[in-house]
Amino acid sequence: MTEKDNNLELNEERCKIVLKSISIPIYTWQKSDEDLILIDYNIAAEKVTKGRIEEYIGIKATELYKDQPEILKELYNCVNKQVDIYREMEYKFVSTGEKKYLSVKYNFVSPDLVIIHTEDITQRKKAQQELKRSEEELRESQERYRNIFDTVPTSLILVDKEGIIIDINPYHLKHLAMGKTRKEEFIGKNIFTHPTIMNAGLSEKYKKVLEGEPLNLKDQYFPSLTTGSDGYFNIRAVPLFKNEDVIGAIFTHEDITDRKNIEEILKKEKQEKSIILENILEHIVFQSLDHTVIYPNKAACDSVNQKAEQLIGRKCHEIWQGSNEVCENCPVERSFKTKKPEVNEITTIDGRVWFIKGYPIIDEKGNLIGGVEVTSEITEKKHIEDKLKKSEKMYREAYNSSNLYKDLFTHDINNIFQNILSSIELYNLYRKDPEKQFELEEIENLIVQQILRGTMLVSNVQNLSAIENYEPSLFSIEVNEVLKKAINFVRKSFPNKKINIKTESIQNEYFVIANELLQNAFENLLFNAVKHNNNEIIKIDINLSKDVKDDKKIIKIEFIDNGVGISDSMKGEIFQREYKEYLNYKLPSGIGLGLLFTKKVIESFNGEIKVEDRIEGDYTQGSNFIILLPEEK
Repeated sequence: MTEKDNNLELNEERCKIVLKSISIPIYTWQKSDEDLILIDYNIAAEKVTKGRIEEYIGIKATELYKDQPEILKELYNCVNKQVDIYREMEYKFVSTGEKKYLSVKYNFVSPDLVIIHTEDITQRKKAQQELKRSEEELRESQERYRNIFDTVPTSLILVDKEGIIIDINPYHLKHLAMGKTRKEEFIGKNIFTHPTIMNAGLSEKYKKVLEGEPLNLKDQYFPSLTTGSDGYFNIRAVPLFKNEDVIGAIFTHEDITDRKNIEEILKKEKQEKSIILENILEHIVFQSLDHTVIYPNKAACDSVNQKAEQLIGRKCHEIWQGSNEVCENCPVERSFKTKKPEVNEITTIDGRVWFIKGYPIIDEKGNLIGGVEVTSEITEKKHIEDKLKKSEKMYREAYNSSNLYKDLFTHDINNIFQNILSSIELYNLYRKDPEKQFELEEIENLIVQQILRGTMLVSNVQNLSAIENYEPSLFSIEVNEVLKKAINFVRKSFPNKKINIKTESIQNEYFVIANELLQNAFENLLFNAVKHNNNEIIKIDINLSKDVKDDKKIIKIEFIDNGVGISDSMKGEIFQREYKEYLNYKLPSGIGLGLLFTKKVIESFNGEIKVEDRIEGDYTQGSNFIILLPEEK
């Protein structure tokens, strides 16, 4: 071996020793055919893999990085193109399964080696991410600050520790500077030496804020504003601290000029008007444009049992409605918009009703500066009006009912008289003819039936009048007993009719809360079932049962007949109560007043009556009148 070869071998050994001792992990790859093989590593690599790197000596790159094609690509680019490559990446160590952020350098060493230097930058990456999050939070905080600063409806001025204005919000520029001074003209100026502050004598007080003392001034007069006029403000200022050192301050200026102007106007006129205002029964309340109470008279104070000083400075809607919002359709608010008097009725949370007038207050320059609310309590008046309306309705219904009963009574009684007259004429014709003896008996029965109809008609009118004019007294009644009496009455009333009445019930007794008129109601239904029936044998089935409706126990009574029936168009009309509606249709003779009476009786017992076909879909087969009454508890 030559001396040159010895030197090369020595240098190679020295290089290996140096690489082994470097504090960052180093991996050596050698090109073999079309692949790369791991041939060496240093002590730092052994530590970072916890000694497992030794297991991978001789492994091919295609095998080790089969799931990480980007690393394979960079290895091949480095060895094939003989270039150095640098990148940062998140890497999962195959040997330990641990994930870390690494900076990776691929260095080509001729003729066929790739030396990979890796450095753990996980902490740096986390620091960068934390810094990014902090920057985003700071940006969001700044945006929130800017939104609040730009939208708050009062003047805000931000100064540094020397009193230099560094920010001023749009409200100040628009409402205090009135657009005459741009933001740029404020920024960089010292607030202590601003003419408005100096003329108000506030420079020293403002300086105290930057010494760490908060400031709270009410009704501060400014003799000369940027606009050239004067004004009144409530001032609040707080120092801003960082590490216990004052770094600036924020000043708020609330313009109360309108309110003070109204107060001054009232103060001048108070002496001459106070006696009148304090003795007026109506509530009189002077308000600013935001509905802050400036002056309430004695009547207004008495309405809420408070003194004037307890109301002044509070919102009108807060005092009388307990609300943070202006009352809906508030006449004072409307008067601000129309600049004309406005009126409205409002009911307060205690149930009282008020008639309110709102008047705008306009100064000599035509500027709207406030409003006056004049309120009268009309609770009693409204109660009287309601009573009059109810009384009017009651008397109108009574009048209509009277006309209805009169028309129905006249109609039915005329029919009865006409039938009796016709029967008498026939009787006179037949009585001398011996062969007409049977017809004479029929005529006599007809006359008796007509007299019976008249008797029931008079009874129904009397009972209807009683129901309309008196509150019925109710008591416990057993339904079967009432039915027996009604059935006996009908049988006696029609001795020559073949009437077959069957009663079916599961139990012997059914108790309801009603009164003696229940029998009259049953008699009317049975009477109609007989009278409006063309069959030789009149059949009436009465079914009693228990049922539940709307979670309440009820007694169900059905009167099922084989009479002429009631058409579908008539079913919705036969129980009509209104006089005008009654005139729009015709009922079978005698049916109207009896059913109207029956409906009113059942309703007075808190019950319900309805009619259906005996055979569903064919009304000519008879009717089923259904009564529902609450069961006695």
